[in-house]
Amino acid sequence: MSTQCAREDQQIQKDVESELAWDPSVADARIRVTVADGVATLRGSIPHYSQKDCAERAALRVCGVRGVANEVEVVLPSPFERSDEDIARAALAALEWNYQVPAGVTVSVDRAWLTLRGETEWDFEREAATKVTSSLIGVRGVTNRIVLRKGVEPVDIASRIKAALERSALAEVRSIGVAVDGGRVTLTGKVHSRSDIESARRTAWSCPGVMVVDNDLELTE
Repeated sequence: MSTQCAREDQQIQKDVESELAWDPSVADARIRVTVADGVATLRGSIPHYSQKDCAERAALRVCGVRGVANEVEVVLPSPFERSDEDIARAALAALEWNYQVPAGVTVSVDRAWLTLRGETEWDFEREAATKVTSSLIGVRGVTNRIVLRKGVEPVDIASRIKAALERSALAEVRSIGVAVDGGRVTLTGKVHSRSDIESARRTAWSCPGVMVVDNDLELTE
């Protein structure tokens, strides 16, 4: 763990609790926090599925958190319950009205759990489909099975990713290894924070021709 984030589990727990209380998207949620060896476990119940992801992101922002086990359950109050048919119609409309999601994405719903299928050219389009549907009232969960269609391969995926990393604000960019096998990219090395890991992942996904990103980056001890 980085020296600036080397902290006791008890203090990390207090900070995660404070961050959850500070974040307006989850401030009213009933979430309990425990921390062991830098891993924060979130438990409790929330009325909206989108809050589950917000709570996880809030915990990951806290200095010293090395991972999150998100065991929060979505418990819908009666006014928020919707039939599977209503959820499917709402999801299709939301996808149609979102400019980042290409046509052709399909939805199926089983007991308020959405499954997305189809093809997109870019990873951000796939993520947009999850984001726009996960915030719908009545949704208990979202499984994204959208795949990336094979696009035009760049001459050198590795060099393009490395160049993009060099343009970023990552302090340890020179220590990040980029290995490419076809359309699969593997990132290795050590960085100071979870946000750096996520930033590197998004950078790799932004390169044309990338089909899979294995993010094996670790936090600096």
